[in-house]
Amino acid sequence: MKNRYFKLFLMLVLAGCFVGCSDDDDDVIPEWLPVGTEPVFKGGIEVDVENTVFKREFEEGDMIGIFAVERDDHNRVAYPKAEGNYVNNARWVMRNGKWVPARERDSIHFAGKPLDIYAYYPYDVENVDPTRMEVVVPQEHRLDLLTARGVFSEDDSVELTFRHKFALLRARVLPNGIGAMPSDLMTARVYFVGKEGYLNLSVADPRNEMVFDYPEKCYTEVPQAEIPEGATYREFDVFVPVQTLVKGNRLFQFTQCGGVVNHVLEENLVMKGVMDMEILLQADIDTEHVYQVGDVYPSTGFPAGIVIKVTDGGKHGTIAALSGFSRTWGTKEITGATNEEDGRENHKAVEAYDPEWESHFPAFAACRELGEGWYLGAKQEYITLFNFYKENKTDVNALFRSWGMGSPSFGGLSSTENTANPKNYVWNISLPGSSVSISQVTKSATAKISPLCRF
Repeated sequence: MKNRYFKLFLMLVLAGCFVGCSDDDDDVIPEWLPVGTEPVFKGGIEVDVENTVFKREFEEGDMIGIFAVERDDHNRVAYPKAEGNYVNNARWVMRNGKWVPARERDSIHFAGKPLDIYAYYPYDVENVDPTRMEVVVPQEHRLDLLTARGVFSEDDSVELTFRHKFALLRARVLPNGIGAMPSDLMTARVYFVGKEGYLNLSVADPRNEMVFDYPEKCYTEVPQAEIPEGATYREFDVFVPVQTLVKGNRLFQFTQCGGVVNHVLEENLVMKGVMDMEILLQADIDTEHVYQVGDVYPSTGFPAGIVIKVTDGGKHGTIAALSGFSRTWGTKEITGATNEEDGRENHKAVEAYDPEWESHFPAFAACRELGEGWYLGAKQEYITLFNFYKENKTDVNALFRSWGMGSPSFGGLSSTENTANPKNYVWNISLPGSSVSISQVTKSATAKISPLCRF
């Protein structure tokens, strides 16, 4: 009897040993480094062999920022948080071909658990939150914004392969049709680049580290540039995040008053040196039509405005929006908006005077909301508008009725400050009867506006 109990006990013991020894290999904890060991960062910059534009290798004195996060589970990647990381924005510098801590407090030591390493270049002392790092790299160096990831655990050697976050596109914009391109054909807007974008090192996929909360607001303007006479295309270089170069993304938008062209990528693009793109503008923007005062603009598509002035034989001119609105001019301050001929110059003055002009100068902001190129007209421009309307009132009214809009209600609150009292008053133009009236109104008064645009 005792032998039977002994055999049963032995079988249970052996079974327990079998079960205990059959755990997955993943649960076996490897031998970690001695506590206090410092990492040795190795690797470099991943670039195409044909690339001559981007930074290809690190040089003496280059500095990177390091965030390190300690793992709770040795098999599970730990991602950085806004605060409380094991290492937060340590500065390491390249000296004699090796990465070393810039100061004693930037040192990193193994504490008994694996560390996930998140690195970026160039170092910025302001980057204290790895989940929201503002992209403040100067424009000419944006191509050299790089990030890398690695693990510090079983070996003191940590492989960091830095990858570029921006790509360079050289865009050649061609008008629809044959002929020279006017120098002021368009303004160009490039999306996914601007102050609304930031870097988030805590995302699982490093290819998606650039984040855009509001893509519609995240853009940069390509300045208008003089194009040599007879040129058949306009060329400019733009820097865009690599991760946005995917099929279906709207990357460019070109506008000329009422004409708008959105350029959507038709295929994925892979960063490889300088990428050349040819963008053919469709019929939304007509570069060949010759306009006359009173014409609808543009000549094709939905009308955006009516031509009130032409130059260069009708190839260029000024249009007034078909509909207006009422707004106050803005804050009672001297902004320097005293130009009487060109409201665009007054807009520049207001924008330079107050970085938050969109909140403090409602009339200017409302015009810009119509799209790039629209502005609050200057004193003389509204005199031109109302003289045009006075002389062509019957035809203009008939044109508006044909669109089902009723008679036009033009407004003449101008962008021009009254130099006699620029702090409080601006010029206002109207047509109360058969004569154009020029008066001054306070900046706090609500008045009618007719946005203008040049083509």
